[in-house]
Amino acid sequence: MNRAFSCPKCMQNFDICDSGLPPLAPAVVSSRVLDTNDPPLEPEIPTLREFISTARARSERLDIKIGFLQSALAELQEEQRILSDTISKHEGSVSALRSFPVEILSHIFSFTLPPHQYGAASAPWTISAVCSKWRAIVISEPRFWIWVRYDGNSSDYDNFDKYETQLVRSGQLPIHLEIVADESINLDLEQELVCKIFCHHAARWETASFYGPESLMSLVESWIEDDLVNLRELTVEVRWYDSNSPIRVFQNAPKLSRAHINRDRWEDPPVVKLSWSQLTKYVATTAWEDAVKAFASASNLVDCSLHLHQWGIPVAHDHIVLPCLRRLFLLGSYLLINLETPALLELYCDYQPSTLLPFTRSQTCKLQKLVLWDAGRKDSENLIRILERLPTLAYLSILSRLPIEFIDAFNSRTTTLLPSLEHFSCTLEPGLVADGDGLEDHFMQAIESRRPRDNNQGLKSVRIYTRTALSRSRVRLDALVSQGGFEYEVLPHSLVFPRQDDIPPELWMPL
Repeated sequence: MNRAFSCPKCMQNFDICDSGLPPLAPAVVSSRVLDTNDPPLEPEIPTLREFISTARARSERLDIKIGFLQSALAELQEEQRILSDTISKHEGSVSALRSFPVEILSHIFSFTLPPHQYGAASAPWTISAVCSKWRAIVISEPRFWIWVRYDGNSSDYDNFDKYETQLVRSGQLPIHLEIVADESINLDLEQELVCKIFCHHAARWETASFYGPESLMSLVESWIEDDLVNLRELTVEVRWYDSNSPIRVFQNAPKLSRAHINRDRWEDPPVVKLSWSQLTKYVATTAWEDAVKAFASASNLVDCSLHLHQWGIPVAHDHIVLPCLRRLFLLGSYLLINLETPALLELYCDYQPSTLLPFTRSQTCKLQKLVLWDAGRKDSENLIRILERLPTLAYLSILSRLPIEFIDAFNSRTTTLLPSLEHFSCTLEPGLVADGDGLEDHFMQAIESRRPRDNNQGLKSVRIYTRTALSRSRVRLDALVSQGGFEYEVLPHSLVFPRQDDIPPELWMPL
């Protein structure tokens, strides 16, 4: 059988023919023999054997021919691969990228660095490995080398030359340092030596982050000899077992304004002594008594997030004024009894009437946003009293089940509660109460009573976390949307934490 083919690109003809192959005539035997297990008749046996012999001979020749064609195909594929590589090189030689001025390439490379890209420590090493021109660009500019990340668990953890080279290439610019080590074991000798290299450049640190065992911070403190004159931001995540031995080395940082101390690690937090008067942001897991001592001098604090360990009894007469504080996140709201915050705009805390009532009674601030969790389902009276003292509140989020008494009080037809409210987030669980339909209806009446008016005042958005479908409520909410100036979200209860608009990520701490 001759079959002619033509190349779809060049249209050249070529044949795959069966010339030279033994002819193969079909065996004339009954399907009874081929399709069943019945034995052939005596006259059929020679025919079958002849076919088997001929077919095997043809199969062997086919194998030879297939091998030849496969070999030819492999040669063609190899030639095609080499040709493709050659074409790519020639195309690259006329690429406009080769003609880019050094200044343009340098600007493009800058987008591999923060704030455009995080985890940028490897970027200059990758760029410098592409070609000699790119290598010359990044080596000539110290700013590409100021992001230094040391991972004690990585394969090159003991590559002293790499880190010394990077520090040299960064010139005298301030550097951003991150040290990561296994928290469960002390540093070995090689890790200590690399970290010691970094500490010799401590005066150049602009940001410094430390994740690892207690021994890491002990060694860092002993190795730093100079004042941290450029340090602006500090992150420490370690388990610190000796609470009687604070970390003091960061007191000598005259520009330090942002500190994060065990934000994600609440067990055994270290006591870190800082120059509190210059801090504008403080995020920490700490003891109540240490927070009180720190706040006594933190007159410029603007943002603060605390996970408080109540070691000691809160004392109401430890009165602290934080005149610049705008946003406060508290896990342990009993600290509020100590605070006066005349400029506070946003408060995120667990619901504790014993502290929130006196706090809202004594404050002169015009609070605009309040996010509460763990609110008691049977404590409507105190919750209402607290909110009555916050007439400027525009954003309220109660991330726990709402009692029906509060829902009724929330109805603007029967109360003047929260006259400035524009957004309301809550958890609604009609499926967990006896009269779920009634609860849902009361809730929607309250929401409808606060819809935007002609003067554009009123509730503009609602977010509901729930385990139920809320089908009837959705119909009524859609009707409010159709009137304009209103929007809503119904989200699964599992998403109640964290929401970036309920609790900003820069303030949020694990609950």
